[in-house]
Amino acid sequence: MGEGYKPVDHYYFLECHLNLLDAEKEWFYDVDTKTLYLWPPGGENPANMDVRGKTQSYAFNIEGSSHIRIKGLNFFATTFRIYGSRNIIVEDCNLTYASYSKRMLRDLSNPEITIAEEVHNFTLRNCIIAYTDGPAIYVVSGRNVTIENCLFHDIDYSCVYMLDGQSAHTIRARDVIGFTFRRNTVHTTGGASVLGISASDISGIGKADRLIEYNHFYNYGLLQRDGAAVQVAPSCAYGIIVRYNWCHDAHDQKYGVRFDGKYEKGIYGTHGLMHHNVAWNIKNIGLRPKGDYHQIYNNLAFNCTYPDIVIRAVGGGMTHSITRNNIAERISGYNRDPNYPIPGIHSNNWQGDIRTQLRDPDNWDFRPKPGAEIIDAGYIIPGITDGYLGSAPDIGPYEYGAINYWIPGRREMKASTPIPPNGAKNVKKDADLMWLEGYKAVSHDVYFGTDRDAVAKADHSSKEYKGNQTNNIFDPRPLEPGKTYYWRIDVITESGTIIKGDVWSFTVENA
Repeated sequence: MGEGYKPVDHYYFLECHLNLLDAEKEWFYDVDTKTLYLWPPGGENPANMDVRGKTQSYAFNIEGSSHIRIKGLNFFATTFRIYGSRNIIVEDCNLTYASYSKRMLRDLSNPEITIAEEVHNFTLRNCIIAYTDGPAIYVVSGRNVTIENCLFHDIDYSCVYMLDGQSAHTIRARDVIGFTFRRNTVHTTGGASVLGISASDISGIGKADRLIEYNHFYNYGLLQRDGAAVQVAPSCAYGIIVRYNWCHDAHDQKYGVRFDGKYEKGIYGTHGLMHHNVAWNIKNIGLRPKGDYHQIYNNLAFNCTYPDIVIRAVGGGMTHSITRNNIAERISGYNRDPNYPIPGIHSNNWQGDIRTQLRDPDNWDFRPKPGAEIIDAGYIIPGITDGYLGSAPDIGPYEYGAINYWIPGRREMKASTPIPPNGAKNVKKDADLMWLEGYKAVSHDVYFGTDRDAVAKADHSSKEYKGNQTNNIFDPRPLEPGKTYYWRIDVITESGTIIKGDVWSFTVENA
């Protein structure tokens, strides 16, 4: 058992023995005989295969340097380390199997992971990090760090990397002043928390500028209990903004967004802002701010194990916090009691069956439906509800009648994240088509029809072509009950290049 292993937070597993090699693609290395055993797919002769292994930890080990840009490289079984450097950009890179432990070599030390330490002005942009034994990336101490438009998936399948006695984070920013995590997609992760924001000193590091926005987190926390998609330590809550994120399909006592607080030790997170987030299918609580003097506005949470939004009152705290314009099935001051009073200032929240208020939340359309009670029922909050339509803001994260629909996550070269989701059934008869815009797109061509091949082959001369538009909502009506439709969104770039989209489908409900 590794040092610091926590039975309450980990699942046990067995490895590093020849007798455990019992499935295709598994391997074992015998340190004593220096023999590599491999179960090849289909029983193929390994001599006829491309068999690769990790031979170095870092392709780039940057220390005491400045003004370096790494762009457009593919890293296989290696990664980068940056220490004591400034003005570093890593962009348009793919890192697969970037880190791996040496347990097979009987070395239980930490895997050598992707890490940036004591960095100023560091940017990770439009990169993919996938298939790691250990976290995706840690940023430890620094200023002005930005991680944006990246994809992280299949991260940390052993959860043995330890920092400060913790092994719970897929991505971690510790002691970072000026941290932005924007437009990233993170899915299929082992660690309890996806994004951990922390400081080594419980007093924090001042009113640090931290912004977490437009990120898509799902299928996370597969190998540990507790944790959240966004986990903010008490020392780092002051001034943090967490907005326009989706968190869904989390496992085993997970949260969506959590501002943490340890009341018994007198440590409180204060003055955090959480607004316009959506959390659903969470095996615990969707949104859980703890501490005090927080602001919780215009969020949506549903299908959670406990109350969807818990404004933690039990044990102290939140008596000076403000909770407004939120919609959920249940909003409470205590996770064990859905009827526990909400502490602090609260008004203009809506609780109940959210499907009576939203157009099609099961197919990711979270807009108010026509005639909903939440329309124009919100509280005006300067800087938060600016630009509302009608006589007052709507309750929840989306405004009725808006011509654009915000969708979080990484923007790919192609249009992505179709709504209704690809292959969706029982889609409402009044459905609109919505999508996440392509990376650096200026507009999109819309194709729609009832024949998959016709939609796939269509061009501007085809009847399936429905026009070019700069917003991301298209009305395809009328839709026939029980019928399957196909659609495609092509990206138009600033140079006029057309990036052809995939063909998506959905089936309309029969009723």
